[in-house]
Amino acid sequence: TLSIQVYGSGWLTSFDGPVTDWMVDHRSGALNQIAVAVTDLGSPVATALLGITCGVLISWRARSVVPGLIVIGTVGGAAVASTVIKALVGRERPPTNIQVILETGHSFPSGHVTGTAALFGIAVLVVSVDRTAAVKRLLMLLAVTVTVVVALTRLYLGAHWLTDVIARRDA
Repeated sequence: TLSIQVYGSGWLTSFDGPVTDWMVDHRSGALNQIAVAVTDLGSPVATALLGITCGVLISWRARSVVPGLIVIGTVGGAAVASTVIKALVGRERPPTNIQVILETGHSFPSGHVTGTAALFGIAVLVVSVDRTAAVKRLLMLLAVTVTVVVALTRLYLGAHWLTDVIARRDA
């Protein structure tokens, strides 16, 4: 699994440095501002607030607390899982001199990407019930796109390694 690759510095982690170097080499002032804004929207605090808001709205629309509890529980569970895995793996972040915004704590997996994937993924699953296949595909594409954009901002800002942001695919 990816966790074992990261913990044991497996072959997959050999891509981390080159990807980070490429991102650092392609920074600009305008992109920095955009990346910071996007990454803030994918932060654990923002994801928790969006998860609660989304859960409440979905429950209100469905006239049932169950869908909202599923959304909130999934986002909360993802946050707990990310925190536990970070503590177990104990991976260092990229060097602070390349970070656009200073991040402390362990790096693997990215809490931003984990939370975003959990929130948008479960929201799509809950909202897609009784929708056409085309609508389901469109909503899933939206969830994947938002998650990839957040992942790219984490790499671009120097806050994570490539294997930190692809960790959710490992689950």
